[in-house]
Amino acid sequence: ARRSKDARLYGQAVEIALQVRSGDGALKAARAWTKAFPEDRQANSQLLQILIALNQVAESSEPLKKELAITPEAERVEVISLIPRQYARVTDKRLATEVVQVALQPYMHQSDLSAVAWTSLGRMRIASNDLTGALEAAQKGHQADAKAAGPALLAMELMGQQVSTAEALVIDTLSKQSTPELAMGYVRVLIELQRYDDAYLQLQNITQKNPKFPDAWLVIGSMQFEKNDLAQAETSLARYVGIAKNDPRQTR
Repeated sequence: ARRSKDARLYGQAVEIALQVRSGDGALKAARAWTKAFPEDRQANSQLLQILIALNQVAESSEPLKKELAITPEAERVEVISLIPRQYARVTDKRLATEVVQVALQPYMHQSDLSAVAWTSLGRMRIASNDLTGALEAAQKGHQADAKAAGPALLAMELMGQQVSTAEALVIDTLSKQSTPELAMGYVRVLIELQRYDDAYLQLQNITQKNPKFPDAWLVIGSMQFEKNDLAQAETSLARYVGIAKNDPRQTR
């Protein structure tokens, strides 16, 4: 690869090392690849993934910054949202959170990226058991874009972790953009918290505003059955079946 200066050969060298489970060999090849082709996004991405897999969290800082910088604008939201998943298996969660926070700093004040940047940082903080910091991230993401789903979903995760103050953020988001999918996420959290009456009220609201949304009819029908309200349950479940039959997205 060095002699030919062929980026494809560098990639093959990395793959060969990975196939024989040589982490050090893969890292060496990836470093050589990025040195020879510093603007090659695939080379940098491979280096980042290998460093994370080898648990070299601190060393992943610069490749992560570079990954965000060279990502096309149209793809940057998705790349930022996937960061917590990339670092999910590292052992030092706090260090990973620090690395990610530094990398995301330039994007936390960009109107189109602030909400997703704070949401990803919040998820990193949850993974490192910093629930107070995660709530702060959710609130800052919500302040940046009150209609964004990401901070609300983060707040729902915090509700599941018994952070009751996160619920206000969820309610405020739903008052500004009550998509049925987001509202159903709230319902599921309420059910997990055994707040069945609150969940039932939310389901009634969803079915009134979005009568063709099948999931709400399925869940409300199940709850009516549990309440022994058999006539209502039969009606709701029949609505679910009727809608699901004509909805190509349903695979049940």
